[in-house]
Amino acid sequence: MHGLCLLRPVPSVPRMDLFVRTARAADSLSSWLRRMTFKDLLPHQVVAEIRRHVVAWAGAHGWPVTADLVCSRTDAPPIAIAIGDDEPSAAGAVVLRVRWRDSRELVPAPIGLVTVVTTSRVVDGLRRYSAKRSCRARTRQGRLCPVGPRSSGLCHLHDPKVQCGATKRDGSRCTAPTGGVRCTNHRGRSATQPGDAMFELD
Repeated sequence: MHGLCLLRPVPSVPRMDLFVRTARAADSLSSWLRRMTFKDLLPHQVVAEIRRHVVAWAGAHGWPVTADLVCSRTDAPPIAIAIGDDEPSAAGAVVLRVRWRDSRELVPAPIGLVTVVTTSRVVDGLRRYSAKRSCRARTRQGRLCPVGPRSSGLCHLHDPKVQCGATKRDGSRCTAPTGGVRCTNHRGRSATQPGDAMFELD
């Protein structure tokens, strides 16, 4: 099984602390993997590419990483990373799962889910997968935005710099994508501060 992370027993960590550490690690790895691009790779090649980026992410933090994708940390529990739908089990450790193709299987807490958005097509009878850099925002449904980003890391729908920005009657900020000018409903109204988009960001 690809990417299964096995851990030695580690000291127990309070459950709430483990949830917080997992959320932070998942956000960090998600941001890193959004930079990843590849085209028409076979499944085993996708796994290898994700592994390469995970190792680079760990290295950027100064964490030694084993062949089983276990990141050792001197001041915190280790991080174990599974690629695909394997079920890593490591009591007291921060456990992340990187999912790169559609699956309806729920991820049990406190495992952190990291999603790599891919597309696929059949080439010469074989299904191949591609990934491009994606926007760092999430939709109202909590899904990763699949639209390609601008230089800001946000797409034309989520970047506050190219939204209407006017204050609505309820006090919230209008996030209509307009290229940075007021929308037809808010011409002549003042803008709120940039960055107050109604979409949740990682």
